[in-house]
Amino acid sequence: MAEKRKVSPPTAQSPYRLLVEGSADQHAIIHLLRRKGYDWDNACQVRPFVNSVGGRENMPAVIAVQKARRALGIVLDADEHPAQRWRDVKAWLADVVNAVPDDPHPDGLILDSREPGCKVGVWLMPDNRSQGALEDFVQDLVPPDDVCWDYAKQQSQAAKERYARGPQSFGYDLKSQLHTWLAWQDEPGMSFGQALNKKLLGCESPTTARFCQWFDALFPSMAA
Repeated sequence: MAEKRKVSPPTAQSPYRLLVEGSADQHAIIHLLRRKGYDWDNACQVRPFVNSVGGRENMPAVIAVQKARRALGIVLDADEHPAQRWRDVKAWLADVVNAVPDDPHPDGLILDSREPGCKVGVWLMPDNRSQGALEDFVQDLVPPDDVCWDYAKQQSQAAKERYARGPQSFGYDLKSQLHTWLAWQDEPGMSFGQALNKKLLGCESPTTARFCQWFDALFPSMAA
């Protein structure tokens, strides 16, 4: 009789760790990679534990305690000022790697850690070059022929112009457009991760392809 496959999600004891800003990033990445064929539940393989740090402001302290990880990945939003965000990354990793390049790599950064045999990777949402965040990454996965998407953008903008209560922060428009679109689905109010799981969002774009290649290179297949 064939041996039954061991099934369990990755745990915090994994030598692989992926740090993300919040739960939206956490679940979107998990479900995107699952759609692309990544087996999160195969306990015979080492898989990264995806850790939501509860906000970018917590990232430096969490990075500082990630000692001797075989591979450590960091995903964070570029937001309005990618150059400043990259300066933040360089400061956070000053004691972790020997040197961080002056600019992000368009295919995601992977460096040798100061810990022998360990790697550190960084992906700046959405594409390591542009202003933006997770929402910009997700926007490319909205089906191009979806009739509700253009209307969701129009109605969100109209509501903002008529009812907005003061100035809105960077990225607000796209966030509100995406959540308006999600509110009009058969199951209103789904998260990005749920929309990926339900296949309302696609999983193919040039940026997601590069992200998955970066992920696979940073967290190679390894027996548990």
